[in-house]
Amino acid sequence: MSVVAGTQLANRYLLLDRIGGGGMGAVWQASDSVLDRPVAVKVLAAQLSDDPEFRQRFRREARAAARLDHPAITQVYDYGELEQTTGVVQFLVMELLPGRTLAERLEQGPLPVPEVAAIGARVADALASAHRNGVVHRDVTPGNIMLTPGGVKVLDFGISMVAGDASMTVVGQTLGTPAYLAPERVQGLPATPAVDVYALGAVLYYAATGRTPYQGTWTEQAHAHLHQPAPDPEQIPGPLGRVLHACLSKWPDDRPTAAQLADALRGLTDVAPAVPVARPAVPVYQASSTQVLPAAQPASYRAAPPRRSRPGLVALVALALFLAGAIAMFALNGLFDDTGNDGANPPTDPTTTASTPSTPSESPSDSIESLTAEQALDRITALVSTATVNGQITPRVAIDIGRSLGRVVERVAEQEYRQADDQLEDLQRRIEDRFESGDINASVYFELSQTLERLRELIPNDNPDNDHD
Repeated sequence: MSVVAGTQLANRYLLLDRIGGGGMGAVWQASDSVLDRPVAVKVLAAQLSDDPEFRQRFRREARAAARLDHPAITQVYDYGELEQTTGVVQFLVMELLPGRTLAERLEQGPLPVPEVAAIGARVADALASAHRNGVVHRDVTPGNIMLTPGGVKVLDFGISMVAGDASMTVVGQTLGTPAYLAPERVQGLPATPAVDVYALGAVLYYAATGRTPYQGTWTEQAHAHLHQPAPDPEQIPGPLGRVLHACLSKWPDDRPTAAQLADALRGLTDVAPAVPVARPAVPVYQASSTQVLPAAQPASYRAAPPRRSRPGLVALVALALFLAGAIAMFALNGLFDDTGNDGANPPTDPTTTASTPSTPSESPSDSIESLTAEQALDRITALVSTATVNGQITPRVAIDIGRSLGRVVERVAEQEYRQADDQLEDLQRRIEDRFESGDINASVYFELSQTLERLRELIPNDNPDNDHD
């Protein structure tokens, strides 16, 4: 079935004009012939509706969205599936909204801090409402925040998910917008309410400064979300900078809840100013039930101190990779010379390499045999980081590699070279097992194995002082 202007779905919804769209499908301004009212109809892309698993998940999400009831959450009216000879047409019917998106407003430049706080408080309130009902938005962006004559509305809960479900992906990619993806979403882990808080923090940072927290390609932004520190709170005047800094914490447990964030933002302005709509009302869709923001806290609000005793899986990945890079660069660079002999050169400062590991410039095949210990570790750190982002290595394998390299470094630092070699050999065996079980991509596995073998070659054969065998 070809969906064009004039198409009638379910003998009820007449599609009039296409008013939006993206990877998920097209959004149409339509007329409900039964209730005689304008509506927005989102028709999913054919490649998505052809996937039975995706259809089932989207159907479940439509039900979850319809349960949400908040003034800042766009209403979901109906959901339908039409069986056609060419496939299934899957659609969602929502209220039609006038106004413009925050993305369109920001084309004119950043907003004053009080206006940023007012918009953010409304959105956080909506998110808190949805989170209480077990629904996570997963794609909070300026384009999904609508500025209407009646106030702020959050769009596109149509790709939200019930908290705790496994990730929904499209052609192997995590749903979401790179500039606003929380570190755990970059890792492909299940969405929790904390990912919405991170995304909203990034959106409000953009609204206040005119730039997103991190720039670059998808991979560069993903790497920055994982490894670069949160932007300096001093870049935004007043307490708003501190609030957003807390939202952008790498550790989900260290971010405020959506309700706490709403309280904090509402405390930054005496009276939330009306959101201006500078141009004539234009119909814009909202995808599924969204959540709206409540809460306000004093302007002195700060994020709770880090709770390192219960780090999440993403935090462990980041920490393991950081330690593997930082400690290894520090220790091995000083203990090995280029030929693998015990050396006396002082260690170099590993900070830059460890925090933002660069992709080695040598090609993986013809340069491994010439790598120094420092270059080999740099290659492993960059390879594991990029492969985890791209879904070529599972997070648990990344953690295992980081921890194992840390143990190797400890053995080398104590000049326990034989034990260090045993640790690397054991790591190689585990990586082979994980490759056979499908947890590591083939090309990544072979490069990892070759680089680890090069590291073993660089470990001295002797154990001069601490050989306990």
